[in-house]
Amino acid sequence: MGGCVTKVWYSFSSGLTQTVRGAPFGTLAAIVVLASALTLLGVQSVPGLASLHQLADGPNPYFIPQHTAFLYVWIPLVTVAGCLALLLPGLLISLSLNKGKDTFGVWVLKGFAFSTLIVSLMASGAQIVLGAPLVGSGFAISLAVLNGLCLAFAYLRNQSAPISWQFLAGRIPDLILGLAAPILILLLFSPKFYWEDFTGDGAHLFLATLQYVQSGSPLWPAGSPDVLSNFPTLNAVLQLFASSWFVRLFGETAFAIRAVFLFGTMILAITLMEIIRFRHQISVPWRVAGALGAALLLYAYVLCFNASYDPYFADIGLPTSREPAIVFTFLGFVLFGMMKRYAWMIIFAALSYTAGPNGLILMGLWTGSLFLVSSRLWPLNTDALRTWPIKDTAIGLGVIGGVFIAFAILESLLAVFGLANIGTEFGGSAILQRLRYVTIDTWQRFAFLILPSGILPVIALAFWAWQDRVSRAMTLTSLFYFGFFYVQGFRILPHHFAPVMVLPLIVLWRLAIPNPQVLRNGLPALAVFGCAVAAVIVTPQTMQVHRVGSQFGASIQVQEVELSPMDTESFVAFDQLFKQAAPRRNVESAWQKGYIGKSSAWFIHALRPKSGNQEITYVVRRPGVAQRDHETLLAEWEGWTLVTVSEDQYHADLSQSGIPSSISPVFYVLRDTVFGKGERGGNRRVIDVLKFLPIAEPDTDSDTANDDAD
Repeated sequence: MGGCVTKVWYSFSSGLTQTVRGAPFGTLAAIVVLASALTLLGVQSVPGLASLHQLADGPNPYFIPQHTAFLYVWIPLVTVAGCLALLLPGLLISLSLNKGKDTFGVWVLKGFAFSTLIVSLMASGAQIVLGAPLVGSGFAISLAVLNGLCLAFAYLRNQSAPISWQFLAGRIPDLILGLAAPILILLLFSPKFYWEDFTGDGAHLFLATLQYVQSGSPLWPAGSPDVLSNFPTLNAVLQLFASSWFVRLFGETAFAIRAVFLFGTMILAITLMEIIRFRHQISVPWRVAGALGAALLLYAYVLCFNASYDPYFADIGLPTSREPAIVFTFLGFVLFGMMKRYAWMIIFAALSYTAGPNGLILMGLWTGSLFLVSSRLWPLNTDALRTWPIKDTAIGLGVIGGVFIAFAILESLLAVFGLANIGTEFGGSAILQRLRYVTIDTWQRFAFLILPSGILPVIALAFWAWQDRVSRAMTLTSLFYFGFFYVQGFRILPHHFAPVMVLPLIVLWRLAIPNPQVLRNGLPALAVFGCAVAAVIVTPQTMQVHRVGSQFGASIQVQEVELSPMDTESFVAFDQLFKQAAPRRNVESAWQKGYIGKSSAWFIHALRPKSGNQEITYVVRRPGVAQRDHETLLAEWEGWTLVTVSEDQYHADLSQSGIPSSISPVFYVLRDTVFGKGERGGNRRVIDVLKFLPIAEPDTDSDTANDDAD
């Protein structure tokens, strides 16, 4: 049976390769037309997902037979088509310029970089010309035209100097993995993508994306309230580009910003295969791709259910959606650095910096690790010094430092000229504050390293003798990165370890195992088995889709306010009013014995279209509107008021107990570990390192669990 399947796959891949080689531009034109047509049709149909939100409350929201064609065939097909339509401009430009001399994974990475620039400029440029955001069918048609122009450019370049298509040889497993991974993830976790509520972080991303689409700038304008403008920062802005594309295509929906995770996973899968192949021969590429696919499904499973500051559930929008880009932009920096293609190394250093605050950390750790594994450190003599890769290390550090300085200057210029409000959430002071309190015995965090990759990849880190220079540098990078976040006393959650959920996979599949049979047969089987075991261990407490926040938000009426265009004044007033009426206490008893939501999420849900039978319990009014006789005032802020028409319902809403949490017990982090501060004793010791330094008095405050922060 296995041999038959292998033959079928071999025949399929060979046939596909021959088709591409025989009519390369015909194949490309067909892909462009098909992706553009499906995307245009998706623009009309995908927003309809939101109207089916009540299906999430059914007994089995993960499979709804009466909507099989729409939910499990059409939406995944359209989503992948949209991902391709967004990536194709960059792929075609890269192909035109390099004439097919890149390897497949490098081509895809460069395509992402080009598309990030081209598609974003197209959208912003059209917005300037039209005087209105380019959204819906207009954006889809413009994207199709852009793809057509890029295809024509590639064709003309091919006429003058033929493009080599050899880079596709043997890469069908990589391509299939890249396409299949996002489809399978969406099929397995569809209701979490389609209908789950926003957390505070997800709501913030959604509002920031709307601001970007409406204004044309990914950063909040100068004068924006801090509660909104603290995200994004320049070192976390990359996600906004992709989320704005999907909102333009699929409307102002939660699914649109969550689709970014699928887009990122597609590129991540191909990038992983590329770096595994780098100066390394894969004897069984289909089996490696299959095992990698299983690992990526587990990776998605862990993040989709557990990456959250919220005690009830994780919102795929943020932070989960940005995690794949953090890894593949870092790997782009790694690949181009080892290939000594320094211009592209700089580009991916910039992309890695903007993908997330840990991008800078990963690049620095990799550069240091590569130096260590390339150098002979003992005995320290002249011969040893000759082995030190001083030039390569200096270039790496210079690129990292140059990118950091460039963005610091850009941030200063934006602030000085009043062009944008730059957030401080991921600023240097915030990071130093995290490093102030350290711990060595928060043993739960080892699970964040071992389980999400499927157990076996972490074991592979110990087989130093079977690792080459690249693998050893990746091993040290993974361990140093894990240690950097492990020792931090507070505000550490599973998603902070997301890169080391993936990087050990590279080490595993580059191992030089002496026994070829183990490498060909045993290792793929063991890897998949490890993923299955880990998936059982990390099973959530419940798979139920969280909808308490949207139901609460639907009972709120915000008078004379709309979600689009963005009304920052009303958001700040709404936030302040509900901080008074429904204060959020980040302690265990608060969420177990009552309901603590996030006002930013309620704000979005409150402004959604309401069903005809929706009862209104709360009303938010602008200054100057009188309170009615049957209403009870709950809060007031600068003339804005929040009233309820039923005090009993108000108390019932806030006292809801037993709301289930879909976060796995293995990954659930106690509220004090997340939001606490100060030294601790007992089972989890936390030390204030500031008391050992003669620069300030140590902070003895150990109770900041009431901070209203995500």
